Amino acid sequence: MCESSLKDHKDIKKIDKDQEKDESSFPDLIYKSPMPFFAKDRKHRYIGASLPFLNYVGLTSEELMGKTDADFAWLSHHDTYRQMEEATLHAGKSFDHFMIKGTFNGENRTIYVTQWPTYAHGHITGLMGYFFDEDHIPYKQSGFHLPKWLEVSAFVDQLKILEKDYRQHNTYFGVIFVSLHDDAQKMSNDLTKQCQDVISKVVNAPASMTCLEMNRFAIALAKHSPEELTKMADAICDGLEAMSVSDQDFASLSVKTHILYAPDIAEIHERLMRTLFDEHAEIMHYEENAEYNTLLRSIISDLPFGCYVIKPDHTLLYWNKKAEELLGFKAHEMEGKKCTDMPLGCAFTSGMPIPAMSCPAMVAAATGRPYTTQMFMKRVNGKELLMQNTLVPIKDQKGQVLELVSVFVPLIQEDYDAALVNKIYELTTRDALTCLPGRKYMENCIAEAIETYQRTKHPFAILFADMNNFHAINNTYGHDAGDAILRMLALALRKYGRKTDRFCRWGGDEFVGLLQLRDPQEIIIAARRLKKISEECCEVVDGKKIYCEAAIGITVVKEDDTIDSLIKRADTYMYQAKKEKKDRIITDYNTDDD
Repeated sequence: MCESSLKDHKDIKKIDKDQEKDESSFPDLIYKSPMPFFAKDRKHRYIGASLPFLNYVGLTSEELMGKTDADFAWLSHHDTYRQMEEATLHAGKSFDHFMIKGTFNGENRTIYVTQWPTYAHGHITGLMGYFFDEDHIPYKQSGFHLPKWLEVSAFVDQLKILEKDYRQHNTYFGVIFVSLHDDAQKMSNDLTKQCQDVISKVVNAPASMTCLEMNRFAIALAKHSPEELTKMADAICDGLEAMSVSDQDFASLSVKTHILYAPDIAEIHERLMRTLFDEHAEIMHYEENAEYNTLLRSIISDLPFGCYVIKPDHTLLYWNKKAEELLGFKAHEMEGKKCTDMPLGCAFTSGMPIPAMSCPAMVAAATGRPYTTQMFMKRVNGKELLMQNTLVPIKDQKGQVLELVSVFVPLIQEDYDAALVNKIYELTTRDALTCLPGRKYMENCIAEAIETYQRTKHPFAILFADMNNFHAINNTYGHDAGDAILRMLALALRKYGRKTDRFCRWGGDEFVGLLQLRDPQEIIIAARRLKKISEECCEVVDGKKIYCEAAIGITVVKEDDTIDSLIKRADTYMYQAKKEKKDRIITDYNTDDD
């Protein structure tokens, strides 16, 4: 830290001795940053600033430190900015490009502030931020000083910036949609380019523009009133209709325009996001207006989540770029197919395949409400990815579901540490009754153990346990008694297993364990230890003693084993144990199958 900053550090300490040590630290790297950075404590006082910041406001470091914005009275709307700072300092909220007007170094200027909270030991200690002057804000340089034609995704990005300005500062804007004829196929590239040139000349103002189709265009204009937008739309229409058309398919152009104003566009985005993530939100409806639905699709296309659109008959209509990135399947491979024909291999977190009638899309279609679930989807390389999937029904004005929008996000990343992935699987698949993780967790553990065995030949064994008379207990004493027995068996497995052993509820009254061994013959010792589980177990329910017996099969991994072969062999041993009257644990060393 530079000398002046160290002095400032001491000055601030004198102001408030109770501040934490690192609250006022301001690295030399930031002090010498080419950007106008600043830092404040929890009482809104400046505790650091970069040289560009100091030069912009016309103060020295000594003059700034320990003071607040109110001390300098340089903000036109101080109360508004104060509320923003309070939200950062007390609620941990961040802000991007918040517009502030004020008088800095004797000049009236508009700046765009970005700020975020700073933390120490888990608590908010202050805030940091930077700003851009109105003449140097990046998005204005790249999109709004002159009319500019953008890709649809970039156009939607600019709409988000305009929408944010509208929400925060009521800066009005609108979008003019231009349609030429109904048949886009007749429009040549040259004619489309000719139309774009005419639109650019007519607009001749800060704007972002995009070509939605060969014959459809959108123009976003900031700081334009409804009257100005209407005049602009009329001028565009006149310019295109007066254009000298060289294309032989058109003697003249038939032009239609439609305008969506700031409140409408903000509402489209807000309703979409609210519907996706708020189960009590109003359901999205299709509008008769084609531009509305085009913009809706554009926003969906630009979502930073995997997204697909599906019809109630299971036909997939749309697959966005993020879905391609997450799962590896291209849009042309997926669109037009039925769910049953797609290679996604959707499964519950328990690992069981999702049947057609339990498909999340069908649940959302049947209830007419958004539905969120956690599930597995297969990537193009065959690996499964744990997802949170939200299905949103899109209805017509009569309430009939026309389409369903799926938005899915991964709950784990491929580059996560294997132990962390297992922990996530353990938590997300955990069974509420037994507090044991589910089938998918165990499959992942066994796959990892097989991979380790193939590299190191370190042995392990698979245990398969089943309650002998569980259904009789359920029928005789009720499901509460059955639940108590399942909890008892789960506790017993953890009690008599070792710390390195892992167990899961495989399904129903079946349990699977992964036992780490130093030597294959250790399963004989493990069988003796676990025999205490297979002997008669007693659970007291409503004062009655209920006896239940467990049958257990244990097998050691072999050279060519897979998850399926290991589970199948342990399951076979378990059924042999059910037939035995004395030994209720069957292993590789006492089985009849040699």
